[in-house]
This record gives sequence, structure tokens and C-alpha cells, in this order.
Amino acid sequence: MSAEELDVVLHIGYHKTGTTFFQKKVFNSFDNVLYLGRSWVHKDLSSFFYDFSFTNTLMFDEEKMRKRFYKIVADIVERDEIDISSKKMILISHESLHSGSDYFGFKIKDQAIRISQVFPNAKIIFSIRNQVKMIESHYTNYVHHGGKQKFSYFFNNSYAYNSGLKVKLKYNEVVNYYVELFGKQAMHVLVFEQIFLNNTYNLNKLTDFLKLNSVDIPKQKAVNNRMSKFSISIMRLINSLLAKDFNEQYKLRLNGNHSYSEKIRWTLIRLLKRIEANKLFPKSIFSYSYLSQKQKSELLNYYKYSNSHLANSFDLELDQYGYYIGE
Repeated sequence: MSAEELDVVLHIGYHKTGTTFFQKKVFNSFDNVLYLGRSWVHKDLSSFFYDFSFTNTLMFDEEKMRKRFYKIVADIVERDEIDISSKKMILISHESLHSGSDYFGFKIKDQAIRISQVFPNAKIIFSIRNQVKMIESHYTNYVHHGGKQKFSYFFNNSYAYNSGLKVKLKYNEVVNYYVELFGKQAMHVLVFEQIFLNNTYNLNKLTDFLKLNSVDIPKQKAVNNRMSKFSISIMRLINSLLAKDFNEQYKLRLNGNHSYSEKIRWTLIRLLKRIEANKLFPKSIFSYSYLSQKQKSELLNYYKYSNSHLANSFDLELDQYGYYIGE
């Protein structure tokens, strides 16, 4: 058996939906799966997905990319002495894959087309989260990657949010486009709140979709914790001194290209996280919410019809987890 004979399963995002948990704790627990880890674990695979997203459209050759991918997989199988005959599928988790070369989502359709060209028979896993929490979480991630704007400007005035990220979080529209390319039977939607907010992880729908045996994962603390508004304010100050333009900063990080100033910047991020984890800041400064109640209500209304269509299409009980559902 060769790698080309295996099904391909791509967990393509969204960011901030427990992807690190799935990558570190869940996917490697599945039997009969050739799980290649997070996309950047293997240097050649990381380089492949970087080129997959950033190669200019005029230079993109889907057939060459497909051959390159399976050559990388074959090399990994040979190097690690993996018995591929016992595997049913290749599984890769890459939370920014559906966004492509743009973090904020301007190129989602272009990236979807590339994925369908290189992996035409792939199964696609989307993971989603209530948009109010997603926006605040994306803002902190934006600062992690070098963003310098205050939240008020980011939310009210920035083109990146209002014409990019805000639209990107209309989940139904994004998932629907993939349905057009791959068919509904190839799609699975993971709801963050359904999996993480109960006493036990609910992974049965995922294993049913993949036709795998169910798995039990012990309940644990969050793998990644969001930094407080106070720490984010400090990070914005650090970014103003050390970070490049956000798009350049994000591109360089995906390419594994870390300048001396960038290494210092991420060292300071980790230091701030440790200080928070050890509760060395005064308790009064630990605030994580940026949006007012009015803004939250407006956002929930903005997304409610998209959420309603997605819930109906994939039999998701989104209304139980704080998503507004249109009539």
C-alpha cells in the first residue's frame, strides 16, 4: 500500500477553537490513522504548506504540489518505519489552512480552490466557536503576532477586521463554499462549546464522521490560556518597539524565520504568560473582555442568520451554546 491510496483528512481551522488540544491530545489517540501532527512538526511538511498558501497564483501548479506532498509523506513513513498497511487515512491539522496567506480571511475562496485542486477527495473538518469569544480571542492572537492597534481601533476602524475577520466568521458562508467543492458528506463541523464546556469531552460525532473507534481523553486544563488586557497592553508597547508590519510579521513566523528582535518578543510573551499563570500581577488587573454588552448583542444579531443556516444544515444545537439563531 502507498500513501496515495489513503484517504486524506484535513482539519483546516478556525484558529482559537481548541486546535492545540486536538493536535496534541486527540488526533494522536486515533487508531489506524497516519497522523502527521501539526503541520509544522515536520520541516518539509511545514515548507510545503507555506508554499501551498503563499505561492503566487500564476506560479501555483496543483499537480506538482500533490506529488510533492506524497513524496514528503513517503519520506516520513520510511524514516519513522511506519507500517502504512495498518492505516486508513492521513490526517493533518493546520488551523490557518483555510485562511491561506492572509490571517484575516480575504483569500478564503482562493485557498479553498487550492485545497480542492490538490486534495480533491479530502474530508474536511471545521471547528467553530461563538463569534463574540472568537473576536476577542483573535484580537489577542493578532497582538501575539505583532499587532499594534488598540482593540477599539481594531474593532471600529480597521479594514482587517471589518472587511476581513468579521466576514470570515460567517461560518455558514465559508462552510457552504467547501460543500460546493467537496460535497456535504465530506464535511464535519466541530462546535467548540459542545466539546469543551461539558463535564466530559464529546468526541463521538467526530469519530463517527471518521469511522473510527471512540476515544476517551481525560479532562484537563486548557492547553492555551488567553492573556489579560493588561498583558496585551504591555505586548502592544513591546510590538511598537520590536515588531514589523503585521502581515510581514505573520508571514515570517509561518516560514519559521525568526529575527533576533522576534525571538526577544516571543520570549517576553512567554514571560508574561508565566507571570500571569503564577498570579504575580495584582488580581484587580485581570480582565479579558473587550466588548461592551451592546457590541456583543449587535454581533450576535449580525451572525444569527448564518448560524441558523449552519445549525439546520449540520444538525448543530448552536442555540444551546450562546449563538443567536435567526427565525
